[in-house]
Amino acid sequence: MKRILFAWILTSTVLGFSTQTWANTISFRSDYSCPYVCNPDSARPGYMVEIVRQVFEKQGYKVEVKISTWVRALKDTRNNKAQALLGSNQNDAPDFIFSNKSLGLLKNARPNLKDSEPFLYVGFSPNNPKSKIYAKILNQGIDDLRRSGELRRILEKYNLEDWEKPSSISLSALNDFRPSFFKGTFDLFNMFNAGSL
Repeated sequence: MKRILFAWILTSTVLGFSTQTWANTISFRSDYSCPYVCNPDSARPGYMVEIVRQVFEKQGYKVEVKISTWVRALKDTRNNKAQALLGSNQNDAPDFIFSNKSLGLLKNARPNLKDSEPFLYVGFSPNNPKSKIYAKILNQGIDDLRRSGELRRILEKYNLEDWEKPSSISLSALNDFRPSFFKGTFDLFNMFNAGSL
C-alpha cells in the first residue's frame, strides 16, 4: 500500500511539474531576419529575441523561439500552436493582439509615416485568452529595459541604436550589422525631400 501511495505521489508531482512548466512557456515564432531574429541558439540570437527573453523570463516564464517560414509562423500563432509572432507589422495580422510598444522599424522605413505602417511589434495569438496579459507584460518590460539601460546594451551588441531616439532614422541598412543613421538635421531634411520627389 505504501508503494502504491508513493508511486501516486511521485507521478502526481512529475505530472504537476510538467503541466506547470508547459503552462508557463511562451512560444514565439518568426522567420529568419537578422538582426531582428537570428539563430535563437547562438550567442547573438537577434535583438528581438533577447528583448522578449529578458522581459518574460524576469516574470517567471520560459521563452521558446522557433524559426520557420513567415507564412507558417503566422499560421501557427493564429492557431495558438505558438503564442506570439516576433517582428510583425500590424498590417500582417490585424486580428492579433499587439503590444503598444514597438520593437523596431521595418528596413528602409522612415519614421512618422502616416500610411504603410513602419513599426514592428510582437503580435500575440487572437485565440489565446492570456494574450492581453502578455501584451501588458511586454509593454511594461520594454519601458523597464529602456529605463535601466539594458535595452541600449542589447542593441549595442548588434551595432544598433534605440529606434525611438529622434536621431535614429531607422533600423534599415542592417546588412552585416552596419546601419546607416542620419544624425544631422541637414541629412534629415535632404532625406525627406528626396523621398517626396
